Amino acid sequence: MNSKGNGFDSRGGKREDPRQDVEGGPMRTRTSFSGPCRVRFESTSFFRNTQIMHARVIAKIKIGGMFMDFTLANILQSSFQRGVKYLVPVLVNTILWIVTIWIPYLNVGTTIGLMIGIIAKMSKDEEIGMAEIFNPQYRKYMGEYFLVIGFILAGVLAGMAFLYIPGIVIGIAWMLAPLFVIDRGMTPIDAISKSNQVTYGKKWTIFGTMFVIWVVGYIAIFIGAFILSKIPAIGGVLTALWTIGGIALLVTVNMAAQSVIYGELGK
Repeated sequence: MNSKGNGFDSRGGKREDPRQDVEGGPMRTRTSFSGPCRVRFESTSFFRNTQIMHARVIAKIKIGGMFMDFTLANILQSSFQRGVKYLVPVLVNTILWIVTIWIPYLNVGTTIGLMIGIIAKMSKDEEIGMAEIFNPQYRKYMGEYFLVIGFILAGVLAGMAFLYIPGIVIGIAWMLAPLFVIDRGMTPIDAISKSNQVTYGKKWTIFGTMFVIWVVGYIAIFIGAFILSKIPAIGGVLTALWTIGGIALLVTVNMAAQSVIYGELGK
């Protein structure tokens, strides 16, 4: 009995259609070839689907060992988790920075360490020491740090002269430049250019993240302080502790958000 024209092989099983790729969709090239030719077409389909999967993977970011989309909700979630994780070392380093801010030259390195160095380490999930801000390597980039901050301030002030919004846009576009200078050793001009490039098309997400963190944070601190202040006798003490702790967590979450953004866009 002839089985070649009825869609079944000689063993009664249904013959595979060579026009079907690995996802079940029709291939663009019709062919009835078998053997090496068929293997070639199936291999082409396999590599095409592999490229599609690879594109889907690189469209995601890796934070804390997990892949996630670069969206407002996911950034906020990761920022809060990372902020809680690094709350104690950030708080200790902040206290040390306040205590030593009056010491000339040393205060430059501690400021760079607190504002930039710690954020860079958070972006890599590295351990942060309780005296991280005293690392002498931060003073090595003192001149470059002053230059990049000066350029950013000049750009923001110039943008503010055009009814504020351009200044906000420039501030967001160049926000990663100090991190590129300190963490990557870039020149101030190259760092600003790189920051402007990687934040393009993502400014609304970045702005929304910072806006939600600060607005929601201050509302939570205010409501909690108001409720605690109504407690007799110890209300004042509890309010003070709540306010200090809330501000410390808010600052840490803000730093964590910058580290999440830098960790993704700075790759």
